[in-house]
Parts: sequence; structure tokens; C-alpha cells
Amino acid sequence: MTSKSITGVTLPEFGPTVAPKPQGIVVASEYGSVHTKNWVTPKKKPVLQRDRTVKGACNLRTPQGTRRFDSTEEMLKAMWQDTDAQLAPYRFPDQESFKNAAKQTGHGLWSNTLVKQILKAAPHLFCEDCVAIPGCAGFYKMVDGEKKFTNASFRRGFVPEFTIIKTDAADLPVEFTYGWRTVLLRLVKSRDLTMNQINRIWGEVKYGDERAKHYAAYTQEFRT
Repeated sequence: MTSKSITGVTLPEFGPTVAPKPQGIVVASEYGSVHTKNWVTPKKKPVLQRDRTVKGACNLRTPQGTRRFDSTEEMLKAMWQDTDAQLAPYRFPDQESFKNAAKQTGHGLWSNTLVKQILKAAPHLFCEDCVAIPGCAGFYKMVDGEKKFTNASFRRGFVPEFTIIKTDAADLPVEFTYGWRTVLLRLVKSRDLTMNQINRIWGEVKYGDERAKHYAAYTQEFRT
């Protein structure tokens, strides 16, 4: 370092500026380029381009033992049948008939008409929207000064005569649309209506198929 005098003031004079050496290493991503000596860019993971299929005979291990099949189609069919059998206990009895929406609709009623008819037959009841299930309403009554749910609920709008069941891809019930006859039977079970009232106001079930069979089974205990 030298000094230089300007108008009587001596200032220090520095030599030429030297660029600092790089100290850090920056990696953009796992597969980014690394511009640093002695560093290697990681190799990209290989992408599988081949579809692996099983041809010919194959074996399937099950809790009951090993089963041998002549083809993968037979193995997949057996696996589907086993899965379907395991899910059978979780399905509703005679579920197929309940899935037929057109048939289960029968003589449907609008929900406001149903409410008026029930409240006329049982004036001690009152109807309110279900907070837990949007779009649905239910019948309540006062017992010892407290509001009690009768377990009779329905979806607002057009109410089918009989309950309709919707299922998922595994044919398991995921949604129930209760029919107005189900609502009436629940009110009979809660001792708020009688079978005589139901038969007089709404009439008997006059179908000769599964609908009449199910209805007769559900009402048998109230007919004795």
C-alpha cells in the first residue's frame, strides 16, 4: 500500500482489487447441474417402460393354502368371488330389490303433504329440520318437558313410498332414502301412531312383490 497527496492531504493508495474466491456450493435441486469441481450430478432414476404381466399358470396364496390356476383370468375371477363373499355380511338383506328406485318410489308423496297428514293424526308431534343431516327433517315430541326424537326422519321434497338404497362400487349401502311408509312404521314403533290409523289414512300395501313381503315382515309385531 502506498500513499498519495492531494491538496495537502495524504490518502492511502490501495493496489488492484482481487475478486474473492467462491466459498459456497449451491445445488438447485436433486437433478440440477452442479458447477463445482470434484462434484458429480446425481443420476436420474430409471423409468420403467415395460408392462409386467403374468402369463400361463399361476399360484395364489390364501389363508386356506396355495391355490393354482391355469390362467390369470381364472385367478382374478376367484379373487373377486372371495372378496364378494367376504363383503356379503355387510350388505342389506334382499338389497337388490331396495336398489330399484323406480319400483320403490311407488305412490310417492311430497314431504309437506306427509307432514300435514301425520300432524293431523298425531297433534302432539312437531316437525323440525335435522341439524346433523342437511336437507332432512324429523318428528319430535315433548316428554317430561324435554324434546325427544321419534327416530322418524325423511328427506325434504318428494318422498318415495318405500326406502331406496344406493350402493358403492363394492355394492355396499352408502345412502338410504327413507320411504314415507318407513316413517309411519317408526312412529308406530315410538307409540305415536297405530296400525289402524295407518290403514285408515294411508291404506294397506296392495303390491304382490317384495315390497309387500318386506312391509308385512316389518309390521308383523304391531299386528298382534
